[in-house]
Amino acid sequence: IMKIGISTACFYPLETEKALKKIVDKGIECTEVFFNAECELTDEFVRELVRIKDAGVTELVSLHPTMSLAESFMLFSAYDRRTQQGLDQYRRYGEIAAMLGAKYIIMHGGKDNGILNCEQYCERFLKIAECVREGGGILLQENAAKFRAGELRFLSEMKKHLGKSAEFCLDTKQCIRRGYTPFDAIEEIGENIKH
Repeated sequence: IMKIGISTACFYPLETEKALKKIVDKGIECTEVFFNAECELTDEFVRELVRIKDAGVTELVSLHPTMSLAESFMLFSAYDRRTQQGLDQYRRYGEIAAMLGAKYIIMHGGKDNGILNCEQYCERFLKIAECVREGGGILLQENAAKFRAGELRFLSEMKKHLGKSAEFCLDTKQCIRRGYTPFDAIEEIGENIKH
């Protein structure tokens, strides 16, 4: 069943909680919370988001971490301390997903110029996914156009290396930006698309 929703990111630069309130007040049934600052990861802030969400009929399906632009640097580099810090942050997003009743955490991943080969990237993806699962969520690799996973061939390689463990968020707009259709993506990785 396909559900149509809206992300709090659509109201950027409106603060996250105010954007969520707009969505809930309009009776939108499906949403994603896009976090925009580290201070939004506290229990107190998340409880406020839960209160706002619970005031309406909105189902919170996914979270988008604030560190999207830093994932290549934090999670897909050769510097282990930074990687550990990134894993800890993703573990926290798993906890936040559980608090909010969201199922998925969406990741842009590494940039095209990353130092990890595809196999190493996939191993790292599994580590991140494990941290998210420990917290209570499911990690999805998005096909963000300006990242490695924007390339359909790379998504196919992930699927080949990881099998069912390669789980994807398909953004139709990002397909077009990268030069392929959503139907091409469905043909290549369809059974691994979760959101």
